[in-house]
Amino acid sequence: MFEMHRDTEVYDRPNGRLISAASVKQGKDEDADTSANGHMVGTSDYMAHKVQPWDIVEMYGLDFFEGNILKYLLRKKGDRTEDLRKIQHYVEKYIEVVERRARRALEEANDRAERINKPND
Repeated sequence: MFEMHRDTEVYDRPNGRLISAASVKQGKDEDADTSANGHMVGTSDYMAHKVQPWDIVEMYGLDFFEGNILKYLLRKKGDRTEDLRKIQHYVEKYIEVVERRARRALEEANDRAERINKPND
């Protein structure tokens, strides 16, 4: 797995060495993991994990809100309190979305029931 260091170098996590980003892109380093999980664009907040948050999202079929909650839960960056507040914010919004979906589904079910029970004129 790679961790980006500047524009010209990539940190190859399993091998513990700096290599040229260009050589990785061109496939010149046979030991390089060129998959999306093999490198990190931007910061390396998730690189300490053997399983990346997006892999868990995919495995469990999580939606946008669940994935972001998981992402902030697993992240190791700076002020932990800020990440917990972000989690709380996503949970609050997710509750709103789930409640709105439930209300809409109930209204649709009631509308169908009324149409079924309505006598034909």
